[in-house]
Amino acid sequence: MKHFEKVTPESLGIRSESIAEFVDNVRKDGLELHSFSVLRHGKLCAEGYVKPYNPETPSIMFSFSKTLTATAIGFAVQEGVLSLDEKLVDLFPDEIPEDPSENLKQADIYSLLTMSCGHAVEMPRVVTDENWVRTFLHHEFAYPPRTMFQYNTAGSNMLAEILRRRTGLQVTEYLKPRLFDKIGMSDIQGSYLPNGTVMGGSGMFLTTEDQALFGQFLLNKGSWNGEQLLNSDWVEMASKKQIETRNEIYPEKQPNWQVGYGFQCWRCIPEGVWRCDGAYGQFAVIFTKEDAVVTIQSASKMTDRFLQDLFDTVYKSMQDEPYPEEPAAVAALEEKLAVMELQPVWGIRAKDPEAAINGTVYRAEGEKHAFIDLAGGAGLMVPHDNLVNSIRVRFGRRSMFLDIEGTNQTQTLEIALDGSICMQPFEDTIVGSSGRWETVDSMLLEIRDARSAIGARIRAVFTEDGLSLTRYHSVPETPRIPGCWIKEMHLKKV
Repeated sequence: MKHFEKVTPESLGIRSESIAEFVDNVRKDGLELHSFSVLRHGKLCAEGYVKPYNPETPSIMFSFSKTLTATAIGFAVQEGVLSLDEKLVDLFPDEIPEDPSENLKQADIYSLLTMSCGHAVEMPRVVTDENWVRTFLHHEFAYPPRTMFQYNTAGSNMLAEILRRRTGLQVTEYLKPRLFDKIGMSDIQGSYLPNGTVMGGSGMFLTTEDQALFGQFLLNKGSWNGEQLLNSDWVEMASKKQIETRNEIYPEKQPNWQVGYGFQCWRCIPEGVWRCDGAYGQFAVIFTKEDAVVTIQSASKMTDRFLQDLFDTVYKSMQDEPYPEEPAAVAALEEKLAVMELQPVWGIRAKDPEAAINGTVYRAEGEKHAFIDLAGGAGLMVPHDNLVNSIRVRFGRRSMFLDIEGTNQTQTLEIALDGSICMQPFEDTIVGSSGRWETVDSMLLEIRDARSAIGARIRAVFTEDGLSLTRYHSVPETPRIPGCWIKEMHLKKV
């Protein structure tokens, strides 16, 4: 990370062994880590990337994006552009019902920030309706605003819509000169709602360093290099419990989701700890008393376990004074972090089937799709336009090669068959691929898009007439989500 001085964990009052233990415990618990960083007193003492995830490729942020959106609202309030008590009926007079309920009349920006606008049931997170603002406002406001928490990604999108209508700028555009450029974050891109507004509740792309910079900015209470960018009172309000999350309508019962919500961010069980939080374990955990920030990118539904592993290891080891330097422990940690990679599909070769299909061309049948939309990209909001015309299959000493002829370009995807992961540029991203034969006519291919939290396992079935590719999520509990545009692709042997 270029923006932080790198020092040993011991010099910051953290034991190297505790960071190594965190990595080990995550794996023992069956959790898929992609990257992490540990900062204290504004200095970096550890960062790790699990191949093919890497420092340079921004990854899709799910609800982590919400805290960025809330920060944009904070800047707008600071500049007098918005106020927290502005009512939705006044902000959207043309989209409200003809006879709005009393609860809707009271709903305001504050209730959107705290997910307490009055909805009893969360609206669908997948937005395909161009009139989604009207749909939101016609959704029943069952409770008086500011009284009942219910998770509400659509409400976060409403915050971005309000900002755009008031300023003419997307949330990412608004934050760029005020935050991103000031603290050194990259050119943050967002995903779009059907009416052209950048999503406020999901879909921004951040590197691990972007997460760390943003987390440090929040830990600094809005200050950076001696300049108070955002009023410290706003950050204090945003991070405090503004509403209780333990109630009869909010379904999430994991412990760290039951201790209160601020302005689009969560409180944690340890006193003084709070977090930016995205699905599958995308965190910037802010330890106020300890002056520390830990970021995580991962792919698991058991995200509370990630937090508990962090609290039981790294957090538990934090002390005010430096530890004695331990060069051997530092070296062991660095060695562990340098070789991290996802468990590849263990390569099993099949000589005769490979010889039979080597060089065979398969042409796409029926409706065409982009290969990257089958192979990876969960959470990516727009389908790719490089649609598959044909795929030629080749085999080499260590790898399988797919020569994919698309409508825009032809690219070769290499899939390692030797028990390793092959990292390579593909389309507009970095992918990591490995594979094996399962039977004499089927293969299991694992292909990871480094921009996406969730990967794909593809079963390739070869028949006398063609090739069928079927996708499965790498996170078993995951239903179909935006960006997993297709499940199957069928191609006919030429």
